[in-house]
Order: sequence, then C-alpha cells, then structure tokens
Amino acid sequence: MAYVVTQPCFDCKYTDCVVACPMECFHEGEHMLYIDPVECIDCDACVPQCPVIHEKYPGPFSPCAGTC
Repeated sequence: MAYVVTQPCFDCKYTDCVVACPMECFHEGEHMLYIDPVECIDCDACVPQCPVIHEKYPGPFSPCAGTC
C-alpha cells in the first residue's frame, strides 16, 4: 500500500521527504503535497525524512486519487 500525506502536513514546508523519494511521486497542491498512490512503490524512503506520522493508503488506487 502506498503512503498518503495527511492533515498534519497541511502547509508544511519541510520537503526532505520529496527529495528522498526515488519515484518523484510527490505533487504540489494548493496547501500541501500529495503522493500519487499509483506512482508510489512503497519503498519507505520518505518515512524517516518526515517529522509527522505517515499512513498507508488502503486502496483501491486511481490515478492521483482525485487530488491532482
């Protein structure tokens, strides 16, 4: 299951998680970043870089889950 960006990331400007992502699946929204669940390979590279708790997306997946 892919990771999702949650409410604690609203207006977060700490982007080390984006840099750590080998798939470039983070996309910028108006107030926060989003992870495309189709592009995310669940590698966990972003997890240690983020100061908030991550959640796994339970699926089913659709491109950008309507957030792009």
